[in-house]
Amino acid sequence: MHLDWWTLGLQTVNLLVLLWLLGRFLFRPMARIVAQRQQAAAKLLGDAEAKRAKAAEDLAGTQRERGALESQKQQLIKDAQAEAEATRTAIVEAARKDAHRIEEDAKNASTHLRAQAAEQVERDASRLATEIAARLLQGPAKQIPLTGFLGGFEHALASLPAEVRERIGPQGKPITVSLSRTPSPDDREALHAALTRALGREVEFDTVVDPELIGGLALETDMAAIENSLRSDLSHVLDGLDDHDRH
Repeated sequence: MHLDWWTLGLQTVNLLVLLWLLGRFLFRPMARIVAQRQQAAAKLLGDAEAKRAKAAEDLAGTQRERGALESQKQQLIKDAQAEAEATRTAIVEAARKDAHRIEEDAKNASTHLRAQAAEQVERDASRLATEIAARLLQGPAKQIPLTGFLGGFEHALASLPAEVRERIGPQGKPITVSLSRTPSPDDREALHAALTRALGREVEFDTVVDPELIGGLALETDMAAIENSLRSDLSHVLDGLDDHDRH
């Protein structure tokens, strides 16, 4: 086999020139393009990773916010339930107290009404008994002489202050004495003597009949009122019964 060294050398030179040309005008631009592509891809990957990380962080933040909102909601529900329960308890307790107070008021009112009714019955019974006694005394009282009442009447009149007694029947002005029945001459004389002793002077007097006195006499002036009669005695008895009933 015969080798043509010139041909081989030229082909080698051509190959080297071709490689140089390819390296200068093809491989380097291609390398730059590949590098640029790699940088762009790396940048895209970096941006995508950053966005993914941000999305993951946002998701985690959203989940945290949701968790916080859920906790807050549960706390609000719990607080609302506690407040509602406290309000319900307070309302029930207030209603129970009101019901107890109303019940006690009703009991007290019922007791008070019963006591009032009993007192009224007792007062009515006392008045009825007094009225019956007054009617029963109408007949026997006529048998009691006026002198039987004059002693107490004279004592009561004499017990008045001196300035009051001085203004009873002054300067001959007659006074009016009420009697339970028409006086006899002896009754008038005894009454005149009693008035003279009690007032310390003689006075003019007139008499009027007042059957309501039942028995006895009464004197009423602008200065004083004196009565000694069965009516006043029965009135005192009735007052005593009323006082006893009240206590």
